[in-house]
Amino acid sequence: MITPQFEIVFEQLNDDRVTEDAVTAAVSLYNYGAFLPETLDSIRAQGHPHLDLIVVDDASTQKSSIEVALTWLAANADRFGRASLLRHVRNQ
Repeated sequence: MITPQFEIVFEQLNDDRVTEDAVTAAVSLYNYGAFLPETLDSIRAQGHPHLDLIVVDDASTQKSSIEVALTWLAANADRFGRASLLRHVRNQ
């Protein structure tokens, strides 16, 4: 039996913003959720009109890290063609 390596915590697809020329920004997260909003705000402010965002939590031990990511994504996911939060089941 294959055990999943990660779980999808949040995913939003905005069909009207999905294009073939999208740029994908990937952010790795392990604890330190306090710094995440500033990082994600910087990505959101980029000038490219077609952005996708993937945040990958590497099994943070601080529950607040996931909560911060979820709160930010819920408020800002409309800026992106696709916004996802993935969480590793165990630290890699």
